[in-house]
Amino acid sequence: MSTQDVMSTFKTYVFRASGEALAQNVNAFNEASRGAIQLGAAQNVGDFSHQAAFAAVKNFVRRRDPYANTSVDPTPLEMLNETSVKVATGTSPVTFSPSHYRWIQENPEEAGVMLGEELAEAILQDQLNASIIAARAAITGNADAVYDGTANKLDLQALLQGAAKFGDQASQLVAWVCHSKPLHDLYSANVANNTQLFQFGTVNIQQDGFGRILVCSDSPALSYEDNGTFFTTLGLTQGGIKVEDNGDMDSHIETTTGRENLVRTFQAESSFNVGVRGYAYSGAKAPTDAELGTGASWTQVASDVKGTAGVAVNSK
Repeated sequence: MSTQDVMSTFKTYVFRASGEALAQNVNAFNEASRGAIQLGAAQNVGDFSHQAAFAAVKNFVRRRDPYANTSVDPTPLEMLNETSVKVATGTSPVTFSPSHYRWIQENPEEAGVMLGEELAEAILQDQLNASIIAARAAITGNADAVYDGTANKLDLQALLQGAAKFGDQASQLVAWVCHSKPLHDLYSANVANNTQLFQFGTVNIQQDGFGRILVCSDSPALSYEDNGTFFTTLGLTQGGIKVEDNGDMDSHIETTTGRENLVRTFQAESSFNVGVRGYAYSGAKAPTDAELGTGASWTQVASDVKGTAGVAVNSK
């Protein structure tokens, strides 16, 4: 097999393995998390994607006087536009030494599969982190959706107070997304039953004793400094966060000459959209994590907090 054939085979297996691993784990994640964070695929055009929905009509049904003939003020049917943003992403350049290539020439399929599976894990982790950054910014920027429990460690009472922000729609919250520190505080209080549902890389999904899923991830977005370290736990509805891979991954393998040995470099790039239910993104195009995590970049478009992605509980 020629060197060109080896590299073609290597690249083919990288993408085949990454695609299969990503699809399998996306399906498992969506099912285990009850769809609180929905990972999917789309082909979004442009920097932003808008999803229109009708706003709930307030006081739709009224009392009628059968003996009167007075005029009634009409209620306009309003449209809500949730806006997701396209996030550009790419891999770091990965170089291979000659010894790697000698090994690849013996079995390029195995090398491609190994790199592809690692790439799939990195892509999923990055998409989850970005989605948590966006959700935390949107939800904590909405005072009606935040419970301040920073006087204490996270406990059941704090979660109940947070869920109460949704009033009679609290049952719509299907999952808590939390850092491992407050999660173990819950364990210490014998709140959770520690049932493992799903694990992929550093992301774990478990279930508490009250029917809601606990999605544990030490995402930097779930902790913050304010004269001490505090943590944010997100209570999400089904479809609270949506991540759509745009299927536009491109890659290149380049050979560099003029050195003692040939150096081959692999690099890839792609994009995905992230959106938060009940909110519209209005920040910069192709945002950095800092821009994605700015509360001012997200505006509530739902007519009521109960129609948004969920709630936030801050704790020690």
